[in-house]
Amino acid sequence: MLEAASDNRFKALYMVAIHTGLRRGELLGLKWTDVDLDAGMLTVRRSLDVDGTFKAPKPDCRTRPETNSSRAERVQRA
Repeated sequence: MLEAASDNRFKALYMVAIHTGLRRGELLGLKWTDVDLDAGMLTVRRSLDVDGTFKAPKPDCRTRPETNSSRAERVQRA
């Protein structure tokens, strides 16, 4: 699946989705300020709702560690 997305502009989004298990709205609500590459953490502060507005995320997923795989880190830093 990642091979098929290798030239896709959403490759980083796909990598984060696969390695973190975030919901679609949570992924689409991420901003760069939510990403701490040095600490290896993503903080989910908002979720994009179906009506196009942002809302608070579900309480079970506010902070998740990123994957430590070197392949994912290369994509995240690109």
